Amino acid sequence: MSPFVKALSNTPQSDAPALAAAWQAAFAAAQTTWPGVEVPEDALVAAVVARLPSGPPLAGLAKLRLSDLYLVCGCLRGQRDALQAFERTYRSVLAAAARRTGTDQPEEVVQNLLVRLVVGPPPRLQTYAGTGSLKRWLKIACTRLAIDTNRSDNARRDRGEQHGQLAAQLTEHDPELRLLKRKYRQAFRQAFATAMRDLTPKARNILRLHLINQRTIDEIAPIYKVHRATAARWLARARAEVLERSRASLGALLQADDRDVESIMHLIASRLDVSIAHHLASIQQHTD
Repeated sequence: MSPFVKALSNTPQSDAPALAAAWQAAFAAAQTTWPGVEVPEDALVAAVVARLPSGPPLAGLAKLRLSDLYLVCGCLRGQRDALQAFERTYRSVLAAAARRTGTDQPEEVVQNLLVRLVVGPPPRLQTYAGTGSLKRWLKIACTRLAIDTNRSDNARRDRGEQHGQLAAQLTEHDPELRLLKRKYRQAFRQAFATAMRDLTPKARNILRLHLINQRTIDEIAPIYKVHRATAARWLARARAEVLERSRASLGALLQADDRDVESIMHLIASRLDVSIAHHLASIQQHTD
């Protein structure tokens, strides 16, 4: 008996031959669509039965895009052959969908979506019903994620700008912060110089390219022959290291109250890029 017919225990005996033939034809077509991807028939049966529309099984089977479900099933099983075929077929489609939203991080959006689709938790591919085009379903999912990512990035930038403006205002109008700035200026300079010195040459150069030479991530990535998402992570990590190392060095130098150190670090963070750029420019002047 056909595994599909067997899984549908309520199928009338009179419908079994037609249902078995329809299943076999659809299963063979799916295998032909994805050569090199080997999804066990029983696994696909389980995926189809879970998504079978209500009504007569034969009509329900006809409504499903079995070839798309075949690939989805393989991906959800973690099969390398299916995952490679999925990325090879749809990565460029997803990147195009992301770019149409105006995001400046299309590849990062695509990578995040691929992880969500297959890893989750739970894997988003589990929600694909199989009644519509997988390509269209993926484009919609990518567009939504790109829009959400843009909103999150804009919100973070707005918060960062507001924080920087507020910190500057507080420094000007708060006598205590002005006192901290004067009192610990030399210690800060020493801690900051130590933090910059301890960066790897690559981290310093990426900061120099971005802040002194005004290179964008898309211009930095080809210099190192890496993806733009990798270059973006390197830049973010370099900034974070400057803050982390400055905090550690400042705490060791001052042995001051933690609140004083944190207050100074807020001032540093609010003008981090400016401080890094000034430091790198001064080094460059001394070496010219």
